[in-house]
Amino acid sequence: MTEHYLNMRYNPMYAAQSTYLHRAAYIMPTGYKTTPKQAENALLAPLCDSMVSEIDFKPPYLNKDMDPITGLFDGKALFGKTRIQSFLHDMDHRYKLMNDNIRTLDYKICEIDSMIEQLAPHGFGLSKDMDRTRTSLESEVISLEAQKMREKTTAWKDVNRIKSDLLDGLQEYSSAQNSGSFLNNNQGDENH
Repeated sequence: MTEHYLNMRYNPMYAAQSTYLHRAAYIMPTGYKTTPKQAENALLAPLCDSMVSEIDFKPPYLNKDMDPITGLFDGKALFGKTRIQSFLHDMDHRYKLMNDNIRTLDYKICEIDSMIEQLAPHGFGLSKDMDRTRTSLESEVISLEAQKMREKTTAWKDVNRIKSDLLDGLQEYSSAQNSGSFLNNNQGDENH
């Protein structure tokens, strides 16, 4: 009888009788092993660097030699560039927020999984209090995993909305820049 009890107590097959699917100890993803600064720099650096490097914040209408209409289109182009930079910043910030939230949830899951692992040697059915504690911890892990999925879905929706605004901004910027360059070319033809 004692031998059967010991086999039941330490056999992982008996752990599957719980409503919680037993899994190995939770290990943090390798993506979190970088420093926050490294993750921040690698996020949207290629896209942001190419867009931000083109932005010149000197207002074109302050140039006294410039035609007012050309200045108007150059002002629209400058506003478009600034708007694009704002959208890229918003997208970058949303990704950082999502990663911070998921990291926090992963740490909570690690803590709870550690508690569950501490309860594992005691087996099931020995104490109702331990069984209740284990069940509540397992349901909390399931809840946190669902919360991670909701966070990813919400971030995806937010980023897609920002991307559609970014495309509109790129279209407006391109239109203003093309109109300004068209006027500059026509004025150059009239002067010759």
